[in-house]
Formats: sequence, structure tokens, C-alpha cells
Amino acid sequence: MDNPDWDNADGRMVSSVYKDTDDEDTDFILVDEPKSREPEKELYPLAFAPVEPQGRTKKEQDAKTDMERDAEPIYERRFDDKDISKNKAAAMAAYLLGAVGIIIALLLSAESPYAKFHVRQALKLTVCSVMLEIFAAVLAVFGMIPFVGIIFRLLLVLVCAAWLGVLLLRLIAVVQVGDGEAREPAVVGRLKIFS
Repeated sequence: MDNPDWDNADGRMVSSVYKDTDDEDTDFILVDEPKSREPEKELYPLAFAPVEPQGRTKKEQDAKTDMERDAEPIYERRFDDKDISKNKAAAMAAYLLGAVGIIIALLLSAESPYAKFHVRQALKLTVCSVMLEIFAAVLAVFGMIPFVGIIFRLLLVLVCAAWLGVLLLRLIAVVQVGDGEAREPAVVGRLKIFS
């Protein structure tokens, strides 16, 4: 036992590693008794102890991190309860009234961190809505072209579906404001604009 592989901090040393070659993929390590303080005692092997596999493959690690990332909320922040209850209406106005609601929320509660958070998120949703509306208008104009217009009309349907998705995100955000939560909307909230 002059050169053990590692010490597990309990004084137990790994003397060898055994990998089972049968159908079972179990690793075992041979563990010695804890080191004694008396030099005349020898160390005797105790038993084989099962060990977890050393590592996961890259695919397993990536899949695990994706699953962990999906299970956690995208963003949740805690604010003062007084701030939340005082500025819920302004935060809801930012989501429900679009650009006008954002201006109203900024005027009503300029010093509130809770309202500012929701104004930033509402601004992201409003910018996405306006961009989708402009793109839809362009597609509608090009959709009037004979023969090739069908392609533009199909794209218009997809853009309208995306716009409905943004509208759904707004409604979810209004419900979250009503519950006093502060979360970034899915997909749009991850954009780094207006942070």
C-alpha cells in the first residue's frame, strides 16, 4: 500500500479498481481499513464497495443540462412586497396597452424597480409585435402578386401565428403580474435588448 490511487478523507485507500466484464456495468473498488495511529498494526482489506460510474458521456451531460435548464424558471426575481402591491396596476398597463401603457407605467411609477422590470419586458414584447406587424404588412402586399403570391400568403399565416404567440405571452405576463411574480416571458425574455 505504498502508492494508493486516492484517499477518501476517512483514511480509506483505494488499492485497486475492478470492472466487471459480465452484462452488469458495475465498478468496484477495493477499500482498506482506516489508517490506524499505531504503526505496528497492518491494514487489512475490508470488502468490495460499489462505485458510481466515473463520468457521463458528452451527450448525457448536454441532455442533462438541457433538462435542468427547462425545469428551472427562466428568470424570477424577488421584489419588496410593498413595491409589488403599489405598482401592480402600472405593470399590468405596460403589458395590456402596448406603447401607451409603457409610457403610462413609466410616468406612474418611475422609481419602482418592480414596474421598471415589467416595463422592460413589455417593451420587448411590444417591439416583437410591431416587427411582426410590419413583416405581415409587407407579406400581405407581396401576397397580391399572381402565382407567386401564394408563397407570401403562406408566410403571412406563419407570421400571424407568431404574433398570436406574442399576444399569448402578454396575457401570461399579465397573470404573473396579478400574482406578484416577476419573470421574463419565454423566448422573447431571453433577448438582451433593453436590459
